[in-house]
Amino acid sequence: MRQHSFQSLCYTSQISPLLAKLKQKNPKTIDGVTYPGILKEKEAAQKRYQQAVSRGQTAGLVKAAGRKTEKFSVSVNIASSSKVTFQLTYEELLKRKFGKYEMFIKVNPKQLVNKFEIEANIFEPQGISELEVEGTFLNNELLPVVKKSFSGKKGHVSFSPTIEQQRTCDNCTTTLLHGDFVIKYDVNRDSPNNLQVVNGYFVHFFAPKILERLPKNVAFVIDVSGSMYGEKIQQ
Repeated sequence: MRQHSFQSLCYTSQISPLLAKLKQKNPKTIDGVTYPGILKEKEAAQKRYQQAVSRGQTAGLVKAAGRKTEKFSVSVNIASSSKVTFQLTYEELLKRKFGKYEMFIKVNPKQLVNKFEIEANIFEPQGISELEVEGTFLNNELLPVVKKSFSGKKGHVSFSPTIEQQRTCDNCTTTLLHGDFVIKYDVNRDSPNNLQVVNGYFVHFFAPKILERLPKNVAFVIDVSGSMYGEKIQQ
């Protein structure tokens, strides 16, 4: 009988603090086979993971780390020479700051990575008017590695440095990749407002060009008078 030695690994990832919610199923792929994630209470999930580890089974656990819900730790128990991929899916509100939407990607691999890649695909119904990328760790050597393009409603950003480009010096084993990777873009504004309705929820974007780019307070008023009785107020 062939025996496998198992190794337990743990790493931490961080996403934007503007997280709205995690998706119910965050799958993992082990040796080419994809397994859907199961959402459980923290204690129940930890117990089930420990039971699988004690039986020498391949298992993975994704959980919030500490008090901040935007920080997650991933624990995995896998056989030697196995390959595992975790997919963390979440929804996030992008804030518009100084006329541009910003998406922050926390980068901190803590080591040189054979295949490191950031890829972002953007779709905006109004069309993309501008797209730029900044990074707290991007130096003159790493800046040309950033690829960006946009046309019509779609935009694309990619960043895939080689191991040599990640090094802090020619023979160093430490990495330059530590900080924020920031994607900024804006949309065409033929109309000062845009209304989007998805799954019974709506969002009203209001950004007239004539107003200065400063913080504003917006009051949302719902009419509950007799004229709104019935279907109108239900909507």
